Amino acid sequence: ALRTGEIDVASWHGRPQDVFDRGGVRVLFDDYDVWKTVGGATPYYTREDFIKKNPEAVRGFVNAITRANNWINANREEAKKIQAKRTGVKPEQVQVLYYAPDGIIKEDSIQQWIDIMLDYGEIKEPIDPKLVFTNEFNRFYNEKSEK
Repeated sequence: ALRTGEIDVASWHGRPQDVFDRGGVRVLFDDYDVWKTVGGATPYYTREDFIKKNPEAVRGFVNAITRANNWINANREEAKKIQAKRTGVKPEQVQVLYYAPDGIIKEDSIQQWIDIMLDYGEIKEPIDPKLVFTNEFNRFYNEKSEK
């Protein structure tokens, strides 16, 4: 529909390679352009019983992911080249995600998603953001809060 002119703009999650491989389309904006630092592909999810049984595994995972995400934020072009090589696509077809600095999840980021879910009727009552996220296992958060 985009190529035939039936629509002027399309949106999708990710960057489907078949669309870009055929050419003739371009990215107008991405999540970072809209959300800035409130967004960021940072939150990961797990069950509370897993966290209680495996706090050191959770801490190790969170900190490994955070270090990798910080590296990507600081080395976007190199990250793009690595991803392009691993996936067999051209670097210009790779979209490097933006990650929240030091993996610190901000309450206002969670609140935006709660508001969206309320607007769409996915949830019926507001939820306190503090009930659905934690930075407890993130060493960068803990180091900053100790200062």
